[in-house]
Amino acid sequence: MTKEYKYSSDELTAEEIAEFDLIPYNDRIVVKELKVDKVGLLYMPGTAEEEMRTNEGFVIATGSGATFVAIGDRVYYGRYSGVWIPRMGTQKVYRLMNEEDLLGRVKVAEEGDY
Repeated sequence: MTKEYKYSSDELTAEEIAEFDLIPYNDRIVVKELKVDKVGLLYMPGTAEEEMRTNEGFVIATGSGATFVAIGDRVYYGRYSGVWIPRMGTQKVYRLMNEEDLLGRVKVAEEGDY
């Protein structure tokens, strides 16, 4: 039996990319982590938040040396990869990491890829 995850934010908005003002250097990238709200039919309390981190997110900024990912790509990364960057005045927290810390990128289905 597989678990069904429900994410609180499955989309990356253009406004969120535009308002992000940190420019990473070299091959570093900034990732917005996806949050899990629900596993199957159960909602997760705040105390279980650390256990339910997804290791999955969207790239919202790239340095000049990043070659394998672009802004908007959905990626997977190691559990302890990168450093946390809190944004002042918001509840948002991002990860700054090296591109080599990524485990993979989700392929977007294009027309004709059936």
